[in-house]
Amino acid sequence: MVVFAQPEMIWQNSFYLNGNDELTQEGGYGTMGVGKSFLNEEDSSLVEVGILLSSQQFSKLVLHKIDKWGNTIGYNTISGNAGRCVGQAILTDSSGGYWIAGSTSATGGEVIGSNDDLDIWLVHIDSSLNLIEQIRYENELEQGLNVNFIRTKDRGFLLSHTFRTDTSHTCPHADVQVIKFDEQFNVEWVRELGDHFFPSGEDWDQVRDVCQTKDEGFIFVGNTASHNQDGGGSGDLVWVFKLNPEGEIVWERIFLDLGTGFGSGIEELTDSLFLICGNTFCIGCPGVQGNGWSGEAFLMAIDGLGNAVNHKFFGGFYLDSFLDMKLLPNGHILLTGQTNSEDGDLSGLHQRGGFDIWIVECYSNWEIYSQWRFGGLGFDYPADLQVVGNDEFTLVSRTESDDEWYGDVLNNPNENTIFWTIKIGKRVEDALAVEEQKLNLVLYPNPTSDVVHVKVPFSLMGAKYNVYNANGQRIMSSVFTSTDSLIDLSNLSSGTYTVSVPQWGWSKSILKEK
Repeated sequence: MVVFAQPEMIWQNSFYLNGNDELTQEGGYGTMGVGKSFLNEEDSSLVEVGILLSSQQFSKLVLHKIDKWGNTIGYNTISGNAGRCVGQAILTDSSGGYWIAGSTSATGGEVIGSNDDLDIWLVHIDSSLNLIEQIRYENELEQGLNVNFIRTKDRGFLLSHTFRTDTSHTCPHADVQVIKFDEQFNVEWVRELGDHFFPSGEDWDQVRDVCQTKDEGFIFVGNTASHNQDGGGSGDLVWVFKLNPEGEIVWERIFLDLGTGFGSGIEELTDSLFLICGNTFCIGCPGVQGNGWSGEAFLMAIDGLGNAVNHKFFGGFYLDSFLDMKLLPNGHILLTGQTNSEDGDLSGLHQRGGFDIWIVECYSNWEIYSQWRFGGLGFDYPADLQVVGNDEFTLVSRTESDDEWYGDVLNNPNENTIFWTIKIGKRVEDALAVEEQKLNLVLYPNPTSDVVHVKVPFSLMGAKYNVYNANGQRIMSSVFTSTDSLIDLSNLSSGTYTVSVPQWGWSKSILKEK
């Protein structure tokens, strides 16, 4: 019998470089920060992008690749002779390589351009993390302060970023710019948002996440201080706006009922319902676990016109936040953020140190199903979540903790800020369990002329499968939705096809007949 434990940490990877780009903290080292990541479906490897900061004036773009067992299998850095290089987001180029979106003020070295102001920077790398080409959008304004980067349904790209609105590097005013590119990175349209309602104070607008909607528009979530014309007063408020496919504003909303704070993640549930997560300081608001001054994590639903439908606060007495969100195949909601609380929703979760990483899995009705807490005595900050299945996901984060006392970080000898990646899943207790799991996955009839039945163990519900033709091309992808799932091959020509389940390294050949 196969016995599975509850999801737990399966492996962890601590990644750091010294000043000579060596895998050691000896001989000098800098501060590292990680941005987004890309999960390769074929082999479950993970590519992370970030920064190695040697000083406020010099940094390198860092690339790091991990296999599905948590081993570092490649890394690279890209830098100039002077100035900063920052990697913030990563997407596939659909041919085995990747596009990195970030910013640079670098000159010389491996970086093109001669502008010493911070510019938007797109970097193309191959599967081995080697530089192929790069694009730099030089401007006299400081750009690329907070980059979001997604692939669009027309195979193009969409990038949003924050930029300072004059040439002074100390300018307290910053707006948001959205750029739509085609597949060759030709600019199709540009939209700028945000105004300067506080000429004597800070006026900072920022997008933290974006999703393309089913109607091919785009919804953005973040925070704005450009809102006093709406009666909001000072301080950041949760800010959401929608653009149509041509970049025109459809609607724009701020949410006074949430207090001051920010939205950090957005997911589309249906054509007319969206889910937002974030952090807020909501003094005296109903449902707040603490006093409101310390900060609460929240979920909020909005309709297709941006109107608030419902919201709920999460956390304890001290600072709690949600920073990223993903939807699981079974309809649950997976969130990650930070916490400094030990009561309320955090009761029973042992505090590691200061700000710990907090992962919450909720039912579709927002009740907590399960939660985890990781970190140490230092500062721990989640950057990205990658979902493999209902009970298997990878967290990309940065940490300055070590396990000297009772933390979870096992390899950070100098307690510097490093990449820290952890895999959470159900650990197989029996040494033969994986093989037994494979044997329990049955496909019939084989050969077939139309539909294949797949007998799926309950533990594989929600797992992803791929179908490949004889040339190794992936022609179909879906997930197992029942213990008797169907794969429809009726529209395919006769021949041999392979069904693969990447999560378990399982595959089976099927003969399709007329």
